[in-house]
Amino acid sequence: MIPSWILDIFAAAMLVVAAVSAARLAFARPWQRGPRPAALADIDIAHLLMGTAMAGQLTSSLRTLPNGAWEAVFGVMTAWFAYRVVRDFQASEIRALAGGHCAPHLIHAGAMLYMFAGQATRVTGAVSS
Repeated sequence: MIPSWILDIFAAAMLVVAAVSAARLAFARPWQRGPRPAALADIDIAHLLMGTAMAGQLTSSLRTLPNGAWEAVFGVMTAWFAYRVVRDFQASEIRALAGGHCAPHLIHAGAMLYMFAGQATRVTGAVSS
């Protein structure tokens, strides 16, 4: 059994990631040129959502949304990053997979979707048994 204070430390780290991502979004200047503001805002949104969801998984007092809502969020996020990976692949071929930012986020979003879907299955399976 993992001590609750260790889970609280990890949850705090996830909330720091979420807060930094929220700050980056708040201070982004989309009217300026360059790749940072608009093109990478989806990554900051992903970090904000994943940090919040993972903190809620680590400590029950931080739960924000029901699992079904998180499944929908990460389903949309998985579809979005799949679209971005395909678009990046069309533009720069294999370099998009090896050095791009979207392929790892596609995997992360898919893993979060799998985690929340697995929890719903466990809860449903436990109830129907």
